[in-house]
Amino acid sequence: MRPSSLVPCMLVWGLAGFTPLAHAEEKPAPFSVSYAHAGLTEITVKDGKFRYIWHTMRQGEDGKAVEQGSLANYDRHQVDIWLTGKEMKRFRDWVVRRKVFEFEKDYPSASGGRSRGAAFQSGLDLVLGEKKRGISWAGDSKIPKGLGTAISELITLADEIQKSRSK
Repeated sequence: MRPSSLVPCMLVWGLAGFTPLAHAEEKPAPFSVSYAHAGLTEITVKDGKFRYIWHTMRQGEDGKAVEQGSLANYDRHQVDIWLTGKEMKRFRDWVVRRKVFEFEKDYPSASGGRSRGAAFQSGLDLVLGEKKRGISWAGDSKIPKGLGTAISELITLADEIQKSRSK
Protein backbone atom coordinates (compact mmCIF):
# COMPACT_ATOMS: atom_id res chain seq x y z
CA MET A 1 0.00 0.00 0.00
CA ARG A 2 1.34 3.40 -0.94
CA PRO A 3 1.77 5.98 1.82
CA SER A 4 -0.53 8.42 0.00
CA SER A 5 -3.48 5.96 0.18
CA LEU A 6 -2.74 5.14 3.83
CA VAL A 7 -3.53 8.68 5.02
CA PRO A 8 -7.20 8.66 3.89
CA CYS A 9 -7.67 5.20 5.47
CA MET A 10 -6.29 6.44 8.79
CA LEU A 11 -8.58 9.46 8.61
CA VAL A 12 -11.63 7.20 8.05
CA TRP A 13 -10.61 4.89 10.92
CA GLY A 14 -10.09 7.89 13.20
CA LEU A 15 -13.51 9.34 12.38
CA ALA A 16 -15.14 5.92 12.82
CA GLY A 17 -13.76 5.84 16.35
CA PHE A 18 -15.73 8.98 17.25
CA THR A 19 -19.01 7.87 15.68
CA PRO A 20 -20.29 5.90 18.70
CA LEU A 21 -19.87 9.01 20.86
CA ALA A 22 -22.11 10.98 18.55
CA HIS A 23 -24.86 8.36 18.94
CA ALA A 24 -24.48 7.89 22.69
CA GLU A 25 -27.76 7.89 24.62
CA GLU A 26 -28.76 11.14 26.17
CA LYS A 27 -29.02 11.32 29.93
CA PRO A 28 -32.61 11.26 31.15
CA ALA A 29 -34.04 14.55 32.34
CA PRO A 30 -33.40 15.28 36.02
CA PHE A 31 -36.03 13.71 38.24
CA SER A 32 -36.69 13.74 41.96
CA VAL A 33 -39.59 13.38 44.36
CA SER A 34 -39.50 14.26 48.02
CA TYR A 35 -42.55 13.82 50.25
CA ALA A 36 -42.74 14.39 54.00
CA HIS A 37 -45.75 14.07 56.28
CA ALA A 38 -45.80 15.25 59.90
CA GLY A 39 -42.45 13.68 60.71
CA LEU A 40 -44.00 10.22 60.28
CA THR A 41 -43.48 9.47 56.59
CA GLU A 42 -40.72 10.44 54.20
CA ILE A 43 -40.32 9.29 50.61
CA THR A 44 -37.37 10.44 48.54
CA VAL A 45 -36.41 9.44 45.01
CA LYS A 46 -33.30 11.09 43.61
CA ASP A 47 -30.52 9.97 41.28
CA GLY A 48 -31.95 6.44 41.19
CA LYS A 49 -31.91 6.12 44.99
CA PHE A 50 -35.03 5.48 47.02
CA ARG A 51 -35.38 6.30 50.72
CA TYR A 52 -38.56 5.43 52.53
CA ILE A 53 -39.11 6.17 56.20
CA TRP A 54 -42.36 5.31 57.93
CA HIS A 55 -43.59 4.88 61.47
CA THR A 56 -46.05 2.44 62.98
CA MET A 57 -47.84 2.76 66.29
CA ARG A 58 -46.05 0.87 69.03
CA GLN A 59 -48.13 -1.91 70.56
CA GLY A 60 -48.59 -2.12 74.31
CA GLU A 61 -48.24 -5.35 76.29
CA ASP A 62 -51.99 -5.96 75.97
CA GLY A 63 -51.72 -5.83 72.15
CA LYS A 64 -53.47 -2.46 71.91
CA ALA A 65 -51.79 0.56 70.36
CA VAL A 66 -50.24 2.94 72.85
CA GLU A 67 -51.58 6.48 73.14
CA GLN A 68 -50.71 8.84 70.30
CA GLY A 69 -49.06 12.15 70.90
CA SER A 70 -45.33 11.64 70.60
CA LEU A 71 -42.91 10.10 68.15
CA ALA A 72 -41.64 8.07 71.09
CA ASN A 73 -44.85 6.02 70.78
CA TYR A 74 -44.01 4.98 67.22
CA ASP A 75 -41.58 2.45 65.80
CA ARG A 76 -39.43 3.87 62.99
CA HIS A 77 -38.70 1.88 59.83
CA GLN A 78 -36.40 2.82 56.96
CA VAL A 79 -35.20 1.40 53.64
CA ASP A 80 -32.54 2.82 51.34
CA ILE A 81 -32.27 1.07 47.98
CA TRP A 82 -31.27 1.62 44.36
CA LEU A 83 -34.24 1.62 42.03
CA THR A 84 -34.42 -0.34 38.80
CA GLY A 85 -35.21 1.50 35.58
CA LYS A 86 -38.71 0.05 35.67
CA GLU A 87 -39.28 1.35 39.22
CA MET A 88 -38.00 4.81 38.27
CA LYS A 89 -40.42 4.80 35.35
CA ARG A 90 -43.29 4.05 37.74
CA PHE A 91 -42.46 7.21 39.74
CA ARG A 92 -42.14 9.32 36.58
CA ASP A 93 -45.45 7.93 35.31
CA TRP A 94 -47.07 8.76 38.66
CA VAL A 95 -46.05 12.42 38.34
CA VAL A 96 -47.47 12.69 34.82
CA ARG A 97 -50.62 10.60 35.40
CA ARG A 98 -51.59 12.45 38.59
CA LYS A 99 -50.75 15.85 37.03
CA VAL A 100 -48.90 16.82 40.19
CA PHE A 101 -47.42 19.97 38.66
CA GLU A 102 -50.93 21.40 38.28
CA PHE A 103 -51.63 21.63 42.02
CA GLU A 104 -51.29 24.94 43.85
CA LYS A 105 -48.06 25.58 45.73
CA ASP A 106 -49.63 26.17 49.12
CA TYR A 107 -52.75 25.05 50.94
CA PRO A 108 -52.86 27.06 54.17
CA SER A 109 -54.40 25.91 57.40
CA ALA A 110 -58.20 26.11 57.35
CA SER A 111 -58.18 27.31 60.97
CA GLY A 112 -55.46 29.89 60.51
CA GLY A 113 -53.14 27.68 62.53
CA ARG A 114 -55.39 27.49 65.59
CA SER A 115 -56.34 23.81 65.39
CA ARG A 116 -54.27 20.88 66.52
CA GLY A 117 -54.19 19.52 62.94
CA ALA A 118 -52.52 22.72 61.73
CA ALA A 119 -49.36 21.66 63.56
CA PHE A 120 -48.88 18.69 61.23
CA GLN A 121 -47.18 19.93 58.09
CA SER A 122 -46.77 18.02 54.85
CA GLY A 123 -44.91 18.80 51.67
CA LEU A 124 -44.13 17.45 48.24
CA ASP A 125 -41.19 18.65 46.13
CA LEU A 126 -40.83 17.57 42.51
CA VAL A 127 -38.33 17.99 39.70
CA LEU A 128 -39.01 16.63 36.23
CA GLY A 129 -36.65 18.01 33.63
CA GLU A 130 -36.87 21.80 33.78
CA LYS A 131 -40.13 21.74 35.76
CA LYS A 132 -39.97 22.20 39.52
CA ARG A 133 -42.78 22.41 42.05
CA GLY A 134 -43.03 22.58 45.81
CA ILE A 135 -46.41 21.94 47.40
CA SER A 136 -47.15 22.36 51.11
CA TRP A 137 -50.18 21.94 53.32
CA ALA A 138 -51.14 21.69 56.97
CA GLY A 139 -53.00 18.82 58.60
CA ASP A 140 -56.25 20.80 58.61
CA SER A 141 -55.86 22.27 55.11
CA LYS A 142 -58.54 21.79 52.52
CA ILE A 143 -56.59 20.05 49.81
CA PRO A 144 -58.14 18.96 46.51
CA LYS A 145 -59.25 15.36 46.26
CA GLY A 146 -56.76 14.83 43.43
CA LEU A 147 -53.82 15.74 45.66
CA GLY A 148 -55.01 13.36 48.37
CA THR A 149 -55.37 10.61 45.78
CA ALA A 150 -51.92 11.34 44.35
CA ILE A 151 -50.31 11.14 47.81
CA SER A 152 -52.13 7.89 48.63
CA GLU A 153 -50.90 6.44 45.35
CA LEU A 154 -47.33 7.60 46.05
CA ILE A 155 -47.38 5.87 49.45
CA THR A 156 -48.83 2.72 47.89
CA LEU A 157 -46.07 2.73 45.28
CA ALA A 158 -43.41 3.17 47.99
CA ASP A 159 -44.97 0.32 50.03
CA GLU A 160 -45.01 -1.99 47.00
CA ILE A 161 -41.35 -1.35 46.20
CA GLN A 162 -40.31 -1.75 49.83
CA LYS A 163 -42.24 -5.03 50.20
CA SER A 164 -40.89 -6.41 46.92
CA ARG A 165 -37.34 -5.89 48.19
CA SER A 166 -38.03 -7.34 51.65
CA LYS A 167 -38.83 -10.81 50.28
